[in-house]
Amino acid sequence: MPRHCWIGQAILVAIFVSVLAVVSGCSTTAITPISSHPPTAHYQAIAIGEIEATPYTAAFRRSVVQRLKESNAFVQILDPSPKPLPGSTVELTGKLGYDIGGSVIGYCCLPAYAAGHFYLKDEKGTVFGEFIARRDTNYGLYNDAKMTGLFRGLGDAVADAVARWVRGNGFGA
Repeated sequence: MPRHCWIGQAILVAIFVSVLAVVSGCSTTAITPISSHPPTAHYQAIAIGEIEATPYTAAFRRSVVQRLKESNAFVQILDPSPKPLPGSTVELTGKLGYDIGGSVIGYCCLPAYAAGHFYLKDEKGTVFGEFIARRDTNYGLYNDAKMTGLFRGLGDAVADAVARWVRGNGFGA
């Protein structure tokens, strides 16, 4: 095969690999504690309280509940949170947000993130912990399915942070 054919194929492979890297993206997650007091009691249950809505809040909540069940950190997971909150129950509340940096014909080809500011409270409303969780994705093509996946990943990270906290290890990894 002539040399110019090999060069052409090498260029095509390089372009394909570059496009694949952009389309697939990479994700990172960070938990930033604001305040954290060790659990003052052995909490048997967690209630998922008010999480200010985004189009992806339902996916986030399902992920938090599922991951908390898998963690075995609590005997009972209450979703939604009952009023009044039962004793020996801690409540997770928060606010979600997201952004996608730029658009390409309705969907995006730049970094995106999902983030939230969360609180853990007891039945008296005393805040035991406050933290920020953020999940970033670098360079991908975003649609509702991928954004839902981004919020599921954020939900997993929040559940892991809460499970660490209730075991006395703080919110960090």
